[in-house]
Amino acid sequence: MPPQSNGGVQAQARTVVVGAETLLGNCIVRFFHEKGEKLVAWSSSLEQLGTHQKEKFSARDTVVLILGTSEDRVKLAEAVITAAAQARVLGLILVSSLCADLADTSAGHDYYPLEAHARRSGVPLAIVRTAPFMENLWLQFPHVRNSGLVFYCVPKNTLMTWIALDDVALAVRCLVQAGQFNGQVYSLTAPEISLHDLAVAFSEARGQLVKYHQQTLQEFRNSLASVGVQPWEVSALAEYARLAEADSVVTKHTTAHFKQLTGVEPQPVGDWIKQYLETKSSPQTFFTSQQPPQWNGPKAIVVLRAESLLGTAVATTLSGMFLSGVTVRALTTKPEALEQLELYGVIIEPLLDMKQLKLAPESSVFFPLAAAAEQSSEELQSLVKVVAETKSNLVLVSSILAGVQTSEFASQYRPLEAAVKKVPHTVVRVPVILDEFLGIQSSTLRKEKVVIGPSARDFAMAFISLEDAAAVCSHILKTPTPYLSKTFVVTADVTPLNDVCSTLRSEWAYDSLTYETRPEAECIAIACQAGVSPAKAAELVACEKTQWVLAQDFAGIMGKPATTLDMWAASVYPTFGSKHRGLLILQPNELLSQLVAATLRSDHPERPITVAGEVDDSFPVKTVTTVDLDWGNKFALVLQRSVVLLSTLEATDPLFLLTSLLNSIKSTGKISSLLVVVCAVGADDAQLVQALTQSRIPFYLLKVPMLFESVWGHVPSLQREQIVYGSLDADHPIVAVALADVATVTLELLLNSRHTPDSLQVFTLRKTSFTGTQLTELLKAKFARSFEFAQLSQHVWTHELARSVCGGNQEAAERLAQHYEASGALAFDNSCSDPFEVLELPPRLEFEQWLESNQEGFGATLAAPPASSLPKLAINASGGLLAQAIARALQGRWQVYFILNVDIMEGETEREREREKSRQASFCR
Repeated sequence: MPPQSNGGVQAQARTVVVGAETLLGNCIVRFFHEKGEKLVAWSSSLEQLGTHQKEKFSARDTVVLILGTSEDRVKLAEAVITAAAQARVLGLILVSSLCADLADTSAGHDYYPLEAHARRSGVPLAIVRTAPFMENLWLQFPHVRNSGLVFYCVPKNTLMTWIALDDVALAVRCLVQAGQFNGQVYSLTAPEISLHDLAVAFSEARGQLVKYHQQTLQEFRNSLASVGVQPWEVSALAEYARLAEADSVVTKHTTAHFKQLTGVEPQPVGDWIKQYLETKSSPQTFFTSQQPPQWNGPKAIVVLRAESLLGTAVATTLSGMFLSGVTVRALTTKPEALEQLELYGVIIEPLLDMKQLKLAPESSVFFPLAAAAEQSSEELQSLVKVVAETKSNLVLVSSILAGVQTSEFASQYRPLEAAVKKVPHTVVRVPVILDEFLGIQSSTLRKEKVVIGPSARDFAMAFISLEDAAAVCSHILKTPTPYLSKTFVVTADVTPLNDVCSTLRSEWAYDSLTYETRPEAECIAIACQAGVSPAKAAELVACEKTQWVLAQDFAGIMGKPATTLDMWAASVYPTFGSKHRGLLILQPNELLSQLVAATLRSDHPERPITVAGEVDDSFPVKTVTTVDLDWGNKFALVLQRSVVLLSTLEATDPLFLLTSLLNSIKSTGKISSLLVVVCAVGADDAQLVQALTQSRIPFYLLKVPMLFESVWGHVPSLQREQIVYGSLDADHPIVAVALADVATVTLELLLNSRHTPDSLQVFTLRKTSFTGTQLTELLKAKFARSFEFAQLSQHVWTHELARSVCGGNQEAAERLAQHYEASGALAFDNSCSDPFEVLELPPRLEFEQWLESNQEGFGATLAAPPASSLPKLAINASGGLLAQAIARALQGRWQVYFILNVDIMEGETEREREREKSRQASFCR
C-alpha cells in the first residue's frame, strides 16, 4: 500500500485506486493519466495486495475502492476499508451498485454489508452507486452483426438505465478534487431508455434494421456466461433486468447526481453506441480502453494456420483475452470455418500468402509447421522477415521426430527449426495428438472394434491431448520471455498400444475392442481416407513406430502434469450402459425434453435426471436434480456423469442458444458428455453443425421436419372455412414425422452403447411424407367433411400463420413458413442419413396410422374443444405451430392451453386489442 511518511517528511497527497484490474478501475487509471494526474493503481486480489504488505495508507491519501472479481472480494474490500480508517485517510470513495439496498439480490448481497462496514469504520466516506455499465452492451454487438437482434430477458417496453465507464471515471475524479466526504450517496445514471428504443438506437447507428428479441431468463444468463462474464456478474445483470421489468424505482429512474458532481450531462446510450461504431475501435480496445495494469504480456497474439486442428484449438483457448486488453487474431485460408470464434473476441482474417502478413509491433505469433515434406521454406522465410521487422516473437510447433537422429524426418525438420533462430523464438515439439489419432481410427473403431497401428501391441507410443498441446502453446504465447530460444518436447504419457485398447474398453464400454498390427501402407491409407495428407500420414505412422521416453517439459512449463490417457478418454467420450450415466437436460421446458424425461424415468428408473435451470410445474418428472450453468464445479461434475440433451425445436434462435450453452460447457474444463441436439430442418442447421464440430464435444444432431401433430394447426381454417392452406403446390410432398418417433430416435442416440460419434453425426428424419391433396382427402374420409386445399402465396401464407397460429407474432410466422418450405425441399434430398435405417430401429409411424390414433380427439376439437379434468399444461404460443404441434402429442396426458403473445400494432384501439385476444382464446383454450 502507499508509503507512509518517513523520518518526519510529510507524505505527498495521492489517489490510490484499489481494484485497478477491473474494467472500471482500468478506465479510472486511464482517465487520470490522460489528465496528467498521477495515482497509485493496485489490484484488489490478495496476491497483489500482499506484495505491498510493508506499506501503509497515509493520512494524505484518497482511496477509490472498486470491488474485485475473486470469491473473497467482499472480505478483501472490508480489509482495505479497515486499513484506510486506521490510517485516517483523507477520504474513501466506495464504488457500489444501484441495487445495494436490496439485500436479497446478488448486488445487495455484496454491497449492502460493504457499505455498512464502511459507515461503521468512521472513515470519511462518499458512496458512488452506478447503474450497469454501457460497456456491457458490447456483448450485444456480435449478435447485432450476425442476426440483427438485440437481446434481453424482459419485454421490449421495459425502461432501463445504464452509465458509461468514462462518465463514472469523470464523477470519481470530480469527487477526488472536491474532497467532500460526508457520507453522501451518489446514484449515477444516464437517461432511461426502453429496450425497443435501444434496438432503434442500434438501427440508427448501423444504418440497418435491428430488432429487439426477448430471451428467456436462462437464455440470457447463458448468453452472458458464453462470453466470459463472471457468474456473480451474470446474476447481478439478470436480477437488474427483472427489477426493471417490475418497474422498480431502483432501476428505472434518472438522477441529477451526475450533473451535480461534474457540471455536464451523462452520455446517452444512443450516443455511446454511435461513438463505438464511428471510432471503429476493436471490441478489445473499446471494451477495456487500455491494458489492465497487471498484464505485461504481448498486446497482440496472432494464430497462423488457424484452420489446422492445433491452430483452431489454440485460437479457442485464447478466446476471451480481449477482457485483458489483448487482441487475438486468427489468420486462416478458411475464415468461414472459424466464424463462431468472433463471438468470443477473436478476430478472424483471411491469409492466403505469407508475404501479405502484417503484424503489430511486439506481437506473439503462433505457427504450426505443416508436414516437413509439404512445408515451404520460402513461406517460413517470409514469416521470419515480418517477425524480425516488428520485433515480435515466434512460437513454432514442430514434430517430436525432429529429435530422433535415426528418423528420416529429423533431417527435414531440423533446417526448418534452424530457420527461425534469427528471431526471438520458442520451438515446441509435439508427439501424436490423441484426438487426431483416434479421430483417424474412427471408422475401424466403429466397424471392426479395433485400434490399428504399424507396431507390435506392446510397443510404447508417446502422445498428448489436443487440449494440453493448445494450453502449453497458449501459455508460451502469453508469457514468451522465460521460454525464448528454447526447444521443448511436450508429451503426456508413453503407453503400450495394447494398454490404449484396455483403457478405451474401460472408459468407452467397448467390450470387444482389441489392437491389431497392420502393414504400414494400410495405416497410411486409412489416415488419408480420414482427410490427412499423405505426408502427414507418413509422419504419424513414423511416430507410432518410434520408441519414446517420457519428457517432463509440459509439467515444467504448466506447473502440473499433462492429461493421461485414462483421464483423456473419460473426458472426451461418454461411457454408457454399465456406468449408469444419467441424463442432463439443458432446455427442460421444451416439450420434447419433457417427453424424453418421462419416457426415460419409465423405462430406466435407475438413471438420474438433472435439469439446467428452473422447470415449469408441468415438468412430468418430479424427482429431478436442478443445476445452474453458472455453478462451475457442480455443473462439471454433472457433465462427467451424464449424457446431454438440447432440444431447440421451440427456440427462436437455435444457433445463439447453442453457442451460449457450448461456452458454458467449455468453461467447466474437461468434458465427458455426449451432446444430442435436436433442431428443426432449416434452422441454421449448417451453422449448428459447424459450431458443434468446433466445440470438440462428441455430438449427434437430429434434424426434424414438420410434425404430424402440425395438422392441429389447420384447425382454425378448418373450423372457419373448411380449407387446408399451404404455400406449396397441392401435389408437392411435405416430409413429416410423429413426435413419438422423434423421441424414440433421441433416446436411442442418448442411451444406446452401440452408437459412438464418428464421421456420421448428423441425422435427418425424412422418409415419410404427404401432399396437400393427400392430407385433405384423409381428413375428408376420417371426418366426413367437404374439406378443400388452397395454395397461398408465400406472403399471404405467412400472414395466415401469424393470424391463425402464431398469436399475431409475424416473426414466429416467418420462421414457421421457412420450416414448412424446408420440409418440402427435404422430399427431394437423397443425401440425408435417416436414423431409422442407420440405427436399425422398428418401423416408424405412418401418417394415416397417426391420424387414426388421433381421430377421436381431432374430431372433437373440430366440433368444440372438450372440457377436461386433466392437469393443465401452459404453452407459449409465440413459438408458433411447432410448439403447438409438440403440445398436441401430449394430448390425453395434460389439458393443453396456450399463452398468447399477440403483437398489436400501434394505433389499434383497446377494443380491437380485446377482440383479437378473445378470438385467439376461443381457438386456443
